[in-house]
Amino acid sequence: MADNKNGETVVLLHGIGRTGMSMLMLQQALKRDGYDVINITYPSTKMPLADIRKFVKDQLEVKPEFNNASKVHFVTHSMGGIVTRYYLGHHKPDNMGRVVMLGPPNKGSEFADFLTDNKHLRPVFELIYGPAGSEMKTTHEHSEEAQKIDYEVGVIAGSSSINPLALLVLGDIGNEHDGIVPITHTMLDEMADHIVIPATHSFMMNNTTVIEEIKEFLRKGKFSAGAPRLG
Repeated sequence: MADNKNGETVVLLHGIGRTGMSMLMLQQALKRDGYDVINITYPSTKMPLADIRKFVKDQLEVKPEFNNASKVHFVTHSMGGIVTRYYLGHHKPDNMGRVVMLGPPNKGSEFADFLTDNKHLRPVFELIYGPAGSEMKTTHEHSEEAQKIDYEVGVIAGSSSINPLALLVLGDIGNEHDGIVPITHTMLDEMADHIVIPATHSFMMNNTTVIEEIKEFLRKGKFSAGAPRLG
């Protein structure tokens, strides 16, 4: 394991219905690259986004790796990217570094639309995914603070799917996707860079190419020149 010569810390935030265990492979890779890593498990299915960002704040403010860092970066998967937007909209640290989002539903999720708009499926969806799940709808308006992106963001979208429901829910949108989130829905107007990797939504944080591109963006503020981009 490399020594953290620069005192930089990476905060990892997982997706909805997951835990920090889903980010363990990425955590270990970043530690080997010399970063201190804070891998938070937050109650993604128990609270609305506004309360989750308060939970994240409480977790971070007691961590020496956070308080003593020369820079604090964030790497997120799926809804973790939206949680980060809420957190940084209120609590952006003075030593803010960079953010890498993996498969973030920045423009919402058709799966949230599909499941909440169906009167038979909605109770099951709300039971499993809780209040934050409904905030992933494409029609949901996030808070003004979450819309303020004044930090460097790199987005990695996936283009492979193993989800058997993807054809039903996403098949007619005319857009590549990772089985859950369409590529165009991952984008932000303010993002510094955006690439597309042949990875699936649920497991993209374990993809070795994705991990290398995360490290590239954290170092340079852009992904590698050869990584595939839209357009």
